[in-house]
Amino acid sequence: MNGESRQWTSPLVLRALGAGWLVFFLIWLPFEDTHIVLPFVLALDLCVWIALRMWRFWSTLTDVTVAALAAGAWLAAVPVFTLGLMLFKGGVHGHGFPDFALRQFGWVLLAIPVCAALGAILGAGTHLSIHRK
Repeated sequence: MNGESRQWTSPLVLRALGAGWLVFFLIWLPFEDTHIVLPFVLALDLCVWIALRMWRFWSTLTDVTVAALAAGAWLAAVPVFTLGLMLFKGGVHGHGFPDFALRQFGWVLLAIPVCAALGAILGAGTHLSIHRK
C-alpha cells in the first residue's frame, strides 16, 4: 500500500469524510427538493466512502476480471442507495403528495446498468494501475 492510499484510508480522514456526509445529508433532508441530483450525489459519496473503508479488500483482488465485476456491482449500488434516500425523504416529510415523481424513480432505475458499466471500467483501470508489473 503506497503512501497516497494510506492518506485517504486513515481512520481520521474517514471519520471526517463520514461526518461531512452526515452534515450534508442532514442539510438536504428538510428541504422540499424534487431534483434527483442531490440524492444521487449523496449515494455516490456514500459508496465511495464505504469503498475507502474497504480499501484492504479492494487492493487484494488479484484478477482484473474479478476487480471489474466487484467494482461494477459496487457502483451499481449507487442508484439503489439513491432510491433508498428518495424513499426515506418522502417518508420523513409525510405530506399528501410524494417528493419525487414516478418517472424520476424510473430514471434512477435506468441508471443501474450505466453505473455498473462505469464501475467495471473504473475497477479494471484501477486494478491495472495498482498491479502494474
